[in-house]
Amino acid sequence: MAHYREQGAERIGLLLHGVMRGLRPKGRGPEHDHDLDITLGQLHCLRRVSDLGRPTMGDLADHMHLSPSTVTGLVDGLVGRGLVERLEDADDRRIVRVTLAAGGRRHRDQHRRAHQQRLAAVFAALSDEDLKRIESALERLHEVVVQAAETEGSPVCRKES
Repeated sequence: MAHYREQGAERIGLLLHGVMRGLRPKGRGPEHDHDLDITLGQLHCLRRVSDLGRPTMGDLADHMHLSPSTVTGLVDGLVGRGLVERLEDADDRRIVRVTLAAGGRRHRDQHRRAHQQRLAAVFAALSDEDLKRIESALERLHEVVVQAAETEGSPVCRKES
């Protein structure tokens, strides 16, 4: 049984990786991440800011598992491209918060629409029953991942409702 669990875990990891790669945008167009001319690190930072709302620089560093100085460099690049803004905290001016700028919100919205279109195209090939089974399995997997992260004291990515 232990052998199956090892092989199964490896196979599931490969399948998840393959699914995520298959959902990546292909070609060129405004909905594609590479059209922003930003690094993968900046893209990850942009997504975390979107997920977290108005994080402090420290919160952002924690969620990205990076040093504050590395996050500062990423944010500098995004500020320069008009994708995020730095804000003083209303209660403590020593605290710097980061929020999406108009350009960042446009990118997020374009990306979400394009992603939803790709998902709809892929899901069209699946039955309602297949989709229900996949959703149920992924819900359970997400629960376990969140519990493990909380046990380890790691920041967790909550699912969107």
